[in-house]
Amino acid sequence: MKNILKQIQYGFLYPFLSIKILFSNKVLWKYIIYTWLIAFLFLFLFYVAYLVVGCLYVVSLAKYLDPHIPSAMKEALVQFLVNIGREESLVRSKILEETLHFLFLVSAILSALIVQAIANKPWNNKISKQVERFLTGRVIQNKPLPFWQGFKDRMRERFFYFFASLLLIPAFFVPYLREAAIFLYPSFFAGKAYCEYVLDRRQLSYKLKKKKVKKNFFLILTLGSVCLLFLMIPVLNIIFISLNVIAGTMAVVEKIDPRSLDSNRKNILEKSKSTKNLNLR
Repeated sequence: MKNILKQIQYGFLYPFLSIKILFSNKVLWKYIIYTWLIAFLFLFLFYVAYLVVGCLYVVSLAKYLDPHIPSAMKEALVQFLVNIGREESLVRSKILEETLHFLFLVSAILSALIVQAIANKPWNNKISKQVERFLTGRVIQNKPLPFWQGFKDRMRERFFYFFASLLLIPAFFVPYLREAAIFLYPSFFAGKAYCEYVLDRRQLSYKLKKKKVKKNFFLILTLGSVCLLFLMIPVLNIIFISLNVIAGTMAVVEKIDPRSLDSNRKNILEKSKSTKNLNLR
């Protein structure tokens, strides 16, 4: 029980401690500014694409779909759009146009976030390396596993989490549990994703990685929950992605797989002993 409480405590603290690391290491800003520029660039490009598509295709597509949409569905769409803040009089006059504008906008934002996440992965990896070097004095990057072994391990991991996810399906039919599951399920995978920058560099085997994730489950879950809350803040979520990478790296280096930290401390102790011996001589 004490171990679980400690994991929850560290999982909650690391996202906030990452701010201290960010302002303690000037080199990080060089990489983080690149990630921000890339993120805002893709958001701008996809927003322009949304405006172009909206001007060219929304009206004609709405006219084409209008005869095929039942009145009950149109009324449901009106209620949905009113609930998210649209004016009822405007919505009722242009139900399908407003709906298509909303769908295209959400699609543009989601596409921009996915593309920028893929484009920023190398930069996030550099941020993670810099944090590990700052905390431990070095970066552990093992040789990649043989192709077939790495492919087999990745597939085993995917299948394991897929079947584990199926066990949560009954929770979605229970009030209160459903809301908790909707938040905690992606929280775990968010925390795991931010921790994997270090774990992937160390090329852990499937069994060892699974063992470490299982042992530190509550740390990863709490870390992911805080990170996910940060990502829910509009616009600022792009800035918080870098802080989440720092937090995930700290969690792995200090708690989940602290080999480099221990070895670094041993090196420091050995150096201090050697200097003492020299002074005695």
